[in-house]
Amino acid sequence: MSDPNKCLIVYGQEFQYNDVLVMGTREALVRLLRQLGDMLEEHKNNSKSDDFFVNDGEGYYLRFVVVSEAEYSQLPEPYTDACAQVRRPKAWAERLRILKERVMP
Repeated sequence: MSDPNKCLIVYGQEFQYNDVLVMGTREALVRLLRQLGDMLEEHKNNSKSDDFFVNDGEGYYLRFVVVSEAEYSQLPEPYTDACAQVRRPKAWAERLRILKERVMP
């Protein structure tokens, strides 16, 4: 069995108005809240990541990133279904690359 502190699954929105669902063990959800709280209390870190696992044993990093209102307004919609994805200009690809570099270890 996986470490109960790391058992967390995040289901994103397929399209507009769908819910985002975060499911995990109590231990993993508490860990998630602590990580978020730590990042916000430190005031010096604008990003934090932690590793979690899906129920098939595959791990991933969940990243929290504090952005300004200006940066937030430039973020793409998060929808995963092809019918809900917005075509983004080439400039967006460069902006996304820069944002990812800022938070990727």
